[in-house]
Amino acid sequence: MIVLDSNALRCDGFGAFCNATLLRGLSVVCGHPLALPQLVLDEDLANYGRSVQRYSGAGDTERVLAAVSTWVRRADVARGLSRDMPTTATAVRYREEALRKVFRKVLPSPEGSSDEAHRREVNRIRPASSSGGEGRDVVVWLTALAAASEVAPHQLIFVSKDRAFRFEHTYRMHGELLSEAPPNLRFLPTVEAVIDRLSSHADVDTDHAGSPDVLNAIARTVIDGNDDPNHDPRRDLWGWEPQDLPPHARTPTVAPSLQQTREVKARTVATTQLTAIDAVYRLDLRWSDAEQAALTVSASAS
Repeated sequence: MIVLDSNALRCDGFGAFCNATLLRGLSVVCGHPLALPQLVLDEDLANYGRSVQRYSGAGDTERVLAAVSTWVRRADVARGLSRDMPTTATAVRYREEALRKVFRKVLPSPEGSSDEAHRREVNRIRPASSSGGEGRDVVVWLTALAAASEVAPHQLIFVSKDRAFRFEHTYRMHGELLSEAPPNLRFLPTVEAVIDRLSSHADVDTDHAGSPDVLNAIARTVIDGNDDPNHDPRRDLWGWEPQDLPPHARTPTVAPSLQQTREVKARTVATTQLTAIDAVYRLDLRWSDAEQAALTVSASAS
């Protein structure tokens, strides 16, 4: 199991980053499920909600749409055809759904962890700080300990850059915490360190982002949603679903094209190679005649 603290999640543990993509792939290949402590999930959603609320309050449409990238009305809003923006509650719900798809395990805080956090704060016991704060670190630490005991003898990798867990200016776990950690718990400071531990570097050409194999894979994903039986590209991408069209008339032709490559990284695990791509693609959808007619009628009616 791989358990992320808030700083690891926020830095590159989730989203379109190459490291986040590699982390998901390594989780599958190496058999390490990804997990978040409940407190980390709560913190992330609270911070995310405050950001969306701040952008909305300032009338910053562009930043709201960037934060809520899966908003189905984003294309119409961006073109000035709609003012239908997501509420903060809707944005937070989208965020939680996306997180739970990646982090299938959300670890509950152990019973009594709040009292233990208070005790450690009062007595300046790590990971509480020497000034008597950081009770949240105590709860996250106790959650990781409980999860490690539960998955033993399998390894649990706890990922955090928080200084409360480290020995002075190193990235090693502090001795006080090491003494109470079970033997199957390993501490690493970053997602990058997890990737380095679980895989080896592999060379990859940045042109790979625009290769036919990648473009075909994108087209298949848009059409079938990774074999999701409930996926519909019109509804999921645009919030539009034509009425009274039989299934055979509902499949558009998808033509993706590469617009910008930001990063391409590859790693190997034994004979398996994982390639992560952070790039911007354009999707051109060519509707069937029946869909085009339905879309024209829908646009005229609105």
